Amino acid sequence: MKLARDLKEIKPQRPYLIILTGNGKWERKRVLPPLCEKYDGSEKFLWFPEPPRVKKETGLKALNAIKHYLIQYGLERFLFLLDREHLKAKRGKAVKEQGQILNYLQRKLRAKLEESHELLPQRAFAIKGRIGSLSFNLSVVIFGATSKIEEEISELIKLKYGIEVEAKDSKIKWLLRRKRKRLEDLLAEASKKALEKAFPGLYAAP
Repeated sequence: MKLARDLKEIKPQRPYLIILTGNGKWERKRVLPPLCEKYDGSEKFLWFPEPPRVKKETGLKALNAIKHYLIQYGLERFLFLLDREHLKAKRGKAVKEQGQILNYLQRKLRAKLEESHELLPQRAFAIKGRIGSLSFNLSVVIFGATSKIEEEISELIKLKYGIEVEAKDSKIKWLLRRKRKRLEDLLAEASKKALEKAFPGLYAAP
């Protein structure tokens, strides 16, 4: 995998994924770059849209960018990264993660869905659909068993250092400072086996 520095590097004839995230900057700035370097043998290009090219949205609203890239650039392959905390229960009744994403695509983007299947239960799934006459493929990764990506990072710290740390941003940063490491260092130095165990949803996605 290679992080594209410019949209011009993304060509429909090349393997690529447009990365959409409903979270903050952790994935874009600090998580995916070192993971891409570790798996640099793949020719797949990854592109993180940056404002002002598309409006910065959080939660499920980040999916709105699909229509922009599909219509304006003919780009149809997307990877959506989302913390579980953005998926809320409705009227006290839990709605499955996959159902919430599908409902949003249908209601807000007027997408017609052709296929949907789980890649990893409650962690990752794939969707095929159309907006108008244009087809798209969307892989979705849900971070956090209960809340957010800090849970995956906490698990990686446990696997790497044998230390249990609370899955909170402040606690993780404190421990990494003690180790004189950045998050990027932790990810770059971890084994592929540890990364795949700590980030199961991300590695289940195509």
